[in-house]
Amino acid sequence: MHWLEPMDWSKKPFTYKYSQPEEYRYSLDSIEFIWRLSKHLHATNNKRDLRVLDLCAGCGVLGFELNHWTGESIKSIDFVEVQQEFKRHFQENLIITGNEKREFVLHLCNFKLLPQLTEFKKKFDLIVCNPPYFRPETGSLSQSGFRNRCHFLVEADFESLCDAILTSLAPNGEAYVLLRDLRAQGIDQTNELKFKSGNEFEVVELGRIRGTPVVRVKKQP
Repeated sequence: MHWLEPMDWSKKPFTYKYSQPEEYRYSLDSIEFIWRLSKHLHATNNKRDLRVLDLCAGCGVLGFELNHWTGESIKSIDFVEVQQEFKRHFQENLIITGNEKREFVLHLCNFKLLPQLTEFKKKFDLIVCNPPYFRPETGSLSQSGFRNRCHFLVEADFESLCDAILTSLAPNGEAYVLLRDLRAQGIDQTNELKFKSGNEFEVVELGRIRGTPVVRVKKQP
């Protein structure tokens, strides 16, 4: 229900004025996504001490928003981002949100490396991810390498993103991912994720955020 109810922005207060690069501004997709996810978690999940992974984190908006709405359930958040430009903004947002002393850690690395890192394997109870929506073959790249990395999967491919999610999930964990509908370009990302997951994981589209599917990944019972 929380994924399908009409969005009334007048009843959804904004939280913080985040630090972010001038060249790339986070979208309302991220704000609405986490607000709806938090309502969903409050209704369906009574877990505590959650270990959270914000994958493709940018300046950390998903993780900080999640903590704002469900902070009583969160033990730690690991933020994974490939672009060095976001580091200063992440550190400023730690201060803006008052989380300097929390277990919130930024890892500046490519997500394709996560399956090789022992500290990430089967660790996270909850993964949130708003990855670059497009692939280089589905659009025109700009002259800015920074903007290209924000919008397109140029540092790693979609299969690597799937691997990062599937290998990082704890046995009872869940991942919630915004996956752009690219079927008009002949690409069905949800089906690709289902294929990659095999019979081990359940992959379900729960709803849409401003037209973008929200996909949940969790272990099959």
